[in-house]
Amino acid sequence: MNNHIISGLSSKRSELLGKIVYHKKEIKVLLENLSHISKTMQIIDPEIKLSPKSKAYREYNKHFKNGELSKLVLEVMRDSESGLTVGEICDKVKKVKRIDDISLMSVRNCLNNYAKKGIVKKVTHGDRKEWIISN
Repeated sequence: MNNHIISGLSSKRSELLGKIVYHKKEIKVLLENLSHISKTMQIIDPEIKLSPKSKAYREYNKHFKNGELSKLVLEVMRDSESGLTVGEICDKVKKVKRIDDISLMSVRNCLNNYAKKGIVKKVTHGDRKEWIISN
């Protein structure tokens, strides 16, 4: 049994190392592009003070249009007769969209945004944390 576990963990470790190598290469390209832009700006205006501030970067989900995931999360909750965990909501959205990969974090973010607006709330039943629509 341990060999099976070690094999699975080893496979996941290799996958993560591959992602790290890929993203390090991507960072290198981005830094080179940033350097070229900075040098071009300094050629055009030698007196320019370059700010270290960065603009917030947001990666959009390839499966959903803007706001679609939030609407689906609310639909799934309305169709349910009882509270749902984040994982259950995620699974139901996957079925509706017929896709395999939705980030639990994305679903959790939708729920937290709705909770701030008072639309949904989190309830706890023992160890089970469920989300329900607020009344």
